[in-house]
Amino acid sequence: MQPVKPFTVMNDERGKLIEVLKEGTWKQLNHFTIKKDGVRGKHYHKKLVEAFYVVAGKVKFEVKHVQTGKSDEFVLKEGESVIIQPLDYHVLTALEDVTMISLYSEVFDPTDLHAK
Repeated sequence: MQPVKPFTVMNDERGKLIEVLKEGTWKQLNHFTIKKDGVRGKHYHKKLVEAFYVVAGKVKFEVKHVQTGKSDEFVLKEGESVIIQPLDYHVLTALEDVTMISLYSEVFDPTDLHAK
Protein backbone atom coordinates (compact mmCIF):
# COMPACT_ATOMS: atom_id res chain seq x y z
CA MET A 1 0.00 0.00 0.00
CA GLN A 2 1.36 3.38 -1.01
CA PRO A 3 -0.40 6.68 -0.27
CA VAL A 4 -0.27 9.11 -3.18
CA LYS A 5 -0.16 12.89 -2.80
CA PRO A 6 -1.22 15.12 -5.73
CA PHE A 7 1.75 16.60 -7.57
CA THR A 8 0.18 19.87 -8.63
CA VAL A 9 -3.17 21.54 -8.09
CA MET A 10 -3.95 24.41 -10.44
CA ASN A 11 -6.97 26.68 -9.94
CA ASP A 12 -8.02 29.52 -12.19
CA GLU A 13 -11.17 31.02 -13.68
CA ARG A 14 -11.65 27.95 -15.93
CA GLY A 15 -11.69 25.47 -13.05
CA LYS A 16 -9.27 23.07 -11.40
CA LEU A 17 -6.64 20.63 -12.65
CA ILE A 18 -5.14 18.08 -10.27
CA GLU A 19 -2.11 16.05 -11.35
CA VAL A 20 -2.92 12.92 -9.37
CA LEU A 21 -0.44 10.34 -10.63
CA LYS A 22 2.72 10.58 -12.71
CA GLU A 23 4.05 7.04 -12.53
CA GLY A 24 3.28 3.50 -13.59
CA THR A 25 2.02 1.88 -16.73
CA TRP A 26 -1.73 1.47 -16.60
CA LYS A 27 -3.76 -0.78 -18.89
CA GLN A 28 -7.32 -0.41 -17.58
CA LEU A 29 -9.31 2.50 -16.11
CA ASN A 30 -12.56 1.96 -14.18
CA HIS A 31 -15.19 4.38 -12.89
CA PHE A 32 -17.35 3.00 -10.09
CA THR A 33 -19.60 3.92 -7.20
CA ILE A 34 -20.30 2.41 -3.81
CA LYS A 35 -23.44 3.33 -1.90
CA LYS A 36 -23.13 4.36 1.76
CA ASP A 37 -22.26 1.32 3.92
CA GLY A 38 -21.60 -0.74 0.79
CA VAL A 39 -18.49 -2.93 0.69
CA ARG A 40 -16.23 -3.85 -2.24
CA GLY A 41 -13.00 -5.76 -2.41
CA LYS A 42 -12.42 -8.50 0.16
CA HIS A 43 -9.68 -9.90 -2.07
CA TYR A 44 -6.08 -9.58 -3.19
CA HIS A 45 -4.20 -10.05 -6.44
CA LYS A 46 -0.91 -11.83 -7.04
CA LYS A 47 0.09 -9.67 -10.04
CA LEU A 48 -2.23 -6.67 -10.35
CA VAL A 49 -1.33 -3.22 -8.99
CA GLU A 50 -4.37 -0.98 -8.39
CA ALA A 51 -4.50 2.81 -8.03
CA PHE A 52 -7.66 4.25 -6.48
CA TYR A 53 -8.76 7.91 -6.69
CA VAL A 54 -11.79 9.30 -4.85
CA VAL A 55 -13.82 11.63 -7.09
CA ALA A 56 -16.51 12.29 -4.46
CA GLY A 57 -17.41 10.96 -1.03
CA LYS A 58 -15.45 9.09 1.67
CA VAL A 59 -14.29 5.50 1.77
CA LYS A 60 -12.52 3.43 4.41
CA PHE A 61 -9.73 1.12 3.25
CA GLU A 62 -8.61 -1.88 5.26
CA VAL A 63 -5.39 -3.36 3.86
CA LYS A 64 -3.44 -6.41 5.04
CA HIS A 65 -0.44 -7.92 3.27
CA VAL A 66 -1.10 -11.66 2.97
CA GLN A 67 2.53 -12.71 3.50
CA THR A 68 3.79 -10.28 6.15
CA GLY A 69 0.53 -9.73 8.01
CA LYS A 70 1.23 -5.98 8.11
CA SER A 71 -2.08 -4.14 8.16
CA ASP A 72 -3.33 -0.58 7.84
CA GLU A 73 -6.68 1.18 7.96
CA PHE A 74 -7.35 4.67 6.63
CA VAL A 75 -10.03 6.90 5.15
CA LEU A 76 -9.76 8.56 1.74
CA LYS A 77 -11.90 11.53 0.81
CA GLU A 78 -12.46 13.53 -2.36
CA GLY A 79 -9.19 14.20 -4.19
CA GLU A 80 -7.15 11.56 -2.36
CA SER A 81 -5.61 8.40 -3.77
CA VAL A 82 -3.70 5.25 -2.90
CA ILE A 83 -1.87 2.47 -4.72
CA ILE A 84 -2.57 -1.11 -3.64
CA GLN A 85 0.27 -3.54 -4.34
CA PRO A 86 0.07 -7.24 -5.19
CA LEU A 87 -0.67 -9.43 -2.15
CA ASP A 88 -2.40 -6.54 -0.35
CA TYR A 89 -5.78 -7.91 0.75
CA HIS A 90 -8.12 -4.92 0.61
CA VAL A 91 -11.64 -4.05 1.71
CA LEU A 92 -13.37 -0.77 0.78
CA THR A 93 -16.33 0.42 2.86
CA ALA A 94 -18.23 3.53 1.79
CA LEU A 95 -18.70 5.93 4.71
CA GLU A 96 -21.01 7.92 2.42
CA ASP A 97 -21.97 7.51 -1.23
CA VAL A 98 -18.63 7.45 -3.06
CA THR A 99 -17.52 7.78 -6.68
CA MET A 100 -14.08 6.46 -7.55
CA ILE A 101 -11.65 5.83 -10.38
CA SER A 102 -9.36 2.82 -10.36
CA LEU A 103 -6.42 2.10 -12.61
CA TYR A 104 -5.08 -1.41 -13.19
CA SER A 105 -1.52 -2.30 -14.15
CA GLU A 106 -2.93 -5.19 -16.20
CA VAL A 107 -6.21 -5.87 -17.96
CA PHE A 108 -8.40 -7.55 -15.34
CA ASP A 109 -7.87 -11.32 -15.16
CA PRO A 110 -10.40 -13.12 -12.92
CA THR A 111 -7.85 -15.86 -12.21
CA ASP A 112 -5.73 -13.23 -10.38
CA LEU A 113 -8.57 -12.45 -7.94
CA HIS A 114 -8.10 -14.23 -4.61
CA ALA A 115 -10.75 -13.97 -1.92
CA LYS A 116 -10.17 -14.89 1.71
